Amino acid sequence: MLARIAAAVFLCVGFLSGAHGQTAPARDTARVRYPPDLENVLEQVTLDAEDSQLIDLLARLQEDPLDVNSASVEELQQVPGISSILAFNIVAHRSKTRFNDLDDLLLVGGMTSDLLLRVRPFVRVGGLGTRIAGPVLTRVHLRTRASEDLERRRGFEDGTFQGSPLKLYSRLTAGFVIGDIKRKRPNAPGGLGEASSVDLGIVTEKDAGERKMTDFIAGYVAATIPSISTRFILGDFAMESAEGLVFWRSAGLSKSTEVIASVRKNGVGIRPYLSTNENWYFRGMAAEASMDWVNVTLMYSDKPMHGTRNDEGVITNFDNSGLFRTASELSRRNQTRERLFGGRLSATPVDGMKVGMTGYQARFTDAVELSSVSRLLGRTAAVVGWDVSYTQRWFNIFAELARDHDNSTAGVAGILLKPHETAAVSCAVRSFPERYVSLHSNVFGESGGVARNESGAYIGLALRPISGFSLSLYYDQFRFPWKSSSSLFPAAGHDVLAFSEMRLSARLSLQLQYKEKRKNDLGVSTDALGREMRVDEVRTQRNYRATVELVSSRAFRWRSRVELVSASYSDSRPRQKGALVFQDIRFFPLPRFLIDARVIAFQTDSYDSRVYEFESELSGTLYNPALYGRGLRWYLLARLEVTPAVDLSVKYSQTLKDGVKKIGSGSGEILGDRERRASVQMDVRF
Repeated sequence: MLARIAAAVFLCVGFLSGAHGQTAPARDTARVRYPPDLENVLEQVTLDAEDSQLIDLLARLQEDPLDVNSASVEELQQVPGISSILAFNIVAHRSKTRFNDLDDLLLVGGMTSDLLLRVRPFVRVGGLGTRIAGPVLTRVHLRTRASEDLERRRGFEDGTFQGSPLKLYSRLTAGFVIGDIKRKRPNAPGGLGEASSVDLGIVTEKDAGERKMTDFIAGYVAATIPSISTRFILGDFAMESAEGLVFWRSAGLSKSTEVIASVRKNGVGIRPYLSTNENWYFRGMAAEASMDWVNVTLMYSDKPMHGTRNDEGVITNFDNSGLFRTASELSRRNQTRERLFGGRLSATPVDGMKVGMTGYQARFTDAVELSSVSRLLGRTAAVVGWDVSYTQRWFNIFAELARDHDNSTAGVAGILLKPHETAAVSCAVRSFPERYVSLHSNVFGESGGVARNESGAYIGLALRPISGFSLSLYYDQFRFPWKSSSSLFPAAGHDVLAFSEMRLSARLSLQLQYKEKRKNDLGVSTDALGREMRVDEVRTQRNYRATVELVSSRAFRWRSRVELVSASYSDSRPRQKGALVFQDIRFFPLPRFLIDARVIAFQTDSYDSRVYEFESELSGTLYNPALYGRGLRWYLLARLEVTPAVDLSVKYSQTLKDGVKKIGSGSGEILGDRERRASVQMDVRF
């Protein structure tokens, strides 16, 4: 069945590419404010990380793009695809000649037309040629969203879930300018006029099954005073520093087809927090001040933490789910408090060089024993880190070392090279001891950002030998010196990716991807007496993917994909296989009305050979569901720009599975072979 669907999909692509031969080529399909296509960056995320800090960051960049004539190297590097070398080159170029429009970025070494297309939603040149007399309200953005599963889960039927099945989300942000400011024309000499500004935001969320409409609430007030180069945040905030060994947001880019830019983090310091991760953020106050070539950041946080207590009243686990639907889940809420004081000192003694020192001390109101996760024992935790980086036109060297309260030292170091316009290389090494404890870190590595019990070496290569063809490769060799959640003994493995993109014509492109991961995994075996036992085995997974994309006009995009998965094992278990085929279209039936639709057919031998597909979603959300068994999934996403200030979005999805009587398990179980979800969102800007 899948083979026939795949053949039909690719035949249709060939027909459409010929049928639209007279249409002017264009890659930019966006006519309304619509999230850019970040699949190549985000498709490695394998969880439903809705409203993660990463998505929140990209949404903020889209709503308030960075001015390439004033953004710092660290700010520019937030944009997916812009490496530290390219960011340095952009700043170096504008010091000589300011950018008049975004196409001028093509004059910067390392910038290509394809990359410029990807970064356009996040950058701009200058502002308006008007004078604003403050204080004045410069922007307001209200977003409200509701979604619901249309099938009843067991928890609602038996009363385990104490609230309604409706999932609700609301967010309000606003900005004020205090004093007079003149926003100069994009081609005007000099920078923007300086004026103080105040930003505020608040977010509320209720998950399905929770009782309160504002089960989670976060907010902040942030003030920027350019005249004294100072910024303050009161309320909820996140902190990013260096390579993430001490501070980083809870989500971040990791290994993906962005083989160069994703290796280097280079944090931007404090930032307001409006995501919905309910544990790992800070609540209190923070201040950042710059004095010539020195930057100082101070922060204090005092916030409740969710977790599990044992019979002695000791916290044995922190709860990151953010779900409080049942009596058991509610018992884990606000079980302790974390009081943290920290800061960062950084300096740029010469052009391109940055040195810094970061640290914090945290104290919990209750005894903590997280031996199964991070070896944190007691009430206090502390980390101090030192970092250095040096960037020039064709290379970037970086390193960070950090030591915790128990004198365990972790480190990461690397180099990015741009020896030629057609080639780039990234190399990085890492060493995270088994006992290293850093509760607020998120690092580049194999263990999902956890800086513990891992060492490894990574090399990436990006080539663009001819126009219209690119090749990205990486190889990551890793080792777990101590037992882990996936292995009973010390283990090792590797991760390989090869990704190529070919422009077959002005409208048609082809992407090919091969990925292999080999690592230890815990399996279940049966002894001679028929008893089940856990065994340590080597699991190798290989993914083969082909994607064809046709952009036949400014209002129409056609994308087809075929993916095959094979999982093999070192013991006698049979190989597990899976396959996925999808077809999606994005088009504008009316100038301000966008439709995004996809049909996915999947078939796998088991959950172990599951397949993933990153979906278009409502703005500010991320969804990459795991599909297994045999079935069909489809969704329809529609977005209407009702007025220049109001957008309305609706998504409906349905998954059908063959030969099953239920979907899911436990309180989340659905009786039957169908799962449906409906979501609606409204954005208001003025």
